Amino acid sequence: MIMKINKALSIKDAEIAYAWEDGLEEGADRKAVEIALNMLEKGLPLDVITDVTGLTVARLQDLQKS
Repeated sequence: MIMKINKALSIKDAEIAYAWEDGLEEGADRKAVEIALNMLEKGLPLDVITDVTGLTVARLQDLQKS
């Protein structure tokens, strides 16, 4: 019985850790997009924006369209 509880707790801990990491990545991506939009608004070249934000040129082009 104790092994089942420990296994369930381990699984729950892993799920929480995964969700935490996923949330951090999503937050970082949103911030990169926010920065990229500001840089695009200021007319900076795409290669500079990709270097600073880590976003791809294709992603920047999609942001320009929307």
